[in-house]
Amino acid sequence: MNRYLISLTIVYLTVSAFGASASTDFAFTEENCQKPDLMQPSFHKGLFFPNGELRGERSLALLMPAEDIVSSALRVYQRDERMAQRIFLDSQSGQFIGDQKYLFDPKTHSEELFGLPRINIASVLDHLQEMLAKGFARVISYTDAGHLHLKIPIGVKEEILATTDDENEQLLAMLKHPETLYLYHTAEKVKLLDHNDEPLSPELGWWYLNRNVIGSQLGNESIYTVVKQGDGYNTYKNPEGYTEFGPSIYIQSNKKGCFQITHKGEPINLDLSFMMPASDPEVLAASPER
Repeated sequence: MNRYLISLTIVYLTVSAFGASASTDFAFTEENCQKPDLMQPSFHKGLFFPNGELRGERSLALLMPAEDIVSSALRVYQRDERMAQRIFLDSQSGQFIGDQKYLFDPKTHSEELFGLPRINIASVLDHLQEMLAKGFARVISYTDAGHLHLKIPIGVKEEILATTDDENEQLLAMLKHPETLYLYHTAEKVKLLDHNDEPLSPELGWWYLNRNVIGSQLGNESIYTVVKQGDGYNTYKNPEGYTEFGPSIYIQSNKKGCFQITHKGEPINLDLSFMMPASDPEVLAASPER
């Protein structure tokens, strides 16, 4: 049985964005979308490594072989720990809400909650599914396709900022704008090149050239990739005429994840968050800076 396959009750949500002409469905499991308990053990970067001797590599500062990226993501998928500040479904408002304030101490944490519009969730899930189908990513994980940056035309951003001084209204207007783009960097922690900056294999060379993935609002256009000329790791920043806005969105697949996509006929469950996954607490405790 595929290791991503689990039995879940799925809710399909229809999203209307810009009127009747623009709608989509996405799947989520309501039971798995509850507000997280910050006092429970949560996902951290050290879980990508097998149990054993504490190593500096568990900070994820070093790149990993592609096969290790896949095996570690499958192992993490089956664990109970999930991202502590994952986006959840608020039963009263019906909104999917996330915390924008980094968690240092769960006992004293003060939340800064913000509702992520459904149009953005639907767009992200469509992009991820297409990304896997086209081979631009191998796994939905912090180590591969695990985060995205939001982009908007410079002129549109200036117009929105001039319209209102309310930061939440500004952010919502940009998030919902039809020209908003989503930039993903895949192979985030994958070793693709040798010490001479040459691809380790033709397959990894292709992945290197296709690791900057751009998706449109609601998938109105197919995802496509771009190359950053002259950059050692081919990390693209802004499409021409665009600028970044808002928080990054982080993605991690897990058997109990709130949202669901499919790949090769099998479900993949995942969580979204405004906050980067926490670092390995053992590595932090062993750091000479502490």
